[in-house]
Amino acid sequence: MSDLRDHIFATLEALQDQEEPMEIKRATAIAEVAAVIVDSARVEVIYMKFTGSKESKYFQSENLLNQ
Repeated sequence: MSDLRDHIFATLEALQDQEEPMEIKRATAIAEVAAVIVDSARVEVIYMKFTGSKESKYFQSENLLNQ
């Protein structure tokens, strides 16, 4: 998730570049892919809560289950 966050902030910075701003289509594509990743993570956390699992491929923290 931290890599995803880094990419999103890099996209924001690229959009704000006064000399060569990122194309809106590309930024939109990045945002759409990021949304799918976030939704996937949300479903995984819900699954972990439902099954009582404390680990997954992406999450390995009991703190998630207490939120």
